[in-house]
Amino acid sequence: MVIADTSVWIPFFNRPDSPEKATLDLLIDADEIALVGVVLAELLQGCRTQSERDSLSDALLALPYYEVTQSIWLQTGDLSAALLQQRRDPSTVGSDHRRFGNRTRLPRVQPGCPLQENSRTAPLFPAWS
Repeated sequence: MVIADTSVWIPFFNRPDSPEKATLDLLIDADEIALVGVVLAELLQGCRTQSERDSLSDALLALPYYEVTQSIWLQTGDLSAALLQQRRDPSTVGSDHRRFGNRTRLPRVQPGCPLQENSRTAPLFPAWS
């Protein structure tokens, strides 16, 4: 499962010939994209009209959604700080969940962090596996 960062979703929506669009299309077709709250909020804040927001909201809420708890943020902060003290980039640490983004120095979801899928969502595109 890949958590796509806002920095990837923006060109996905705005630049149809972008490499981000091509890559996200492949990941969507493979049912490998998940959404987290901060990305949802950042994307919705960029909508220009209520109609655009409603359409985007409906599409995004159909993706698998993972809630990140306060304890996961604490673990992530502690691990990131420890890795930075060792002069290691936190985003290079292995994980069962991958992050796809254009930002640097953001930690990946760490192994053992119990992400919880929100049961109220279902895949938007049945072809996603």
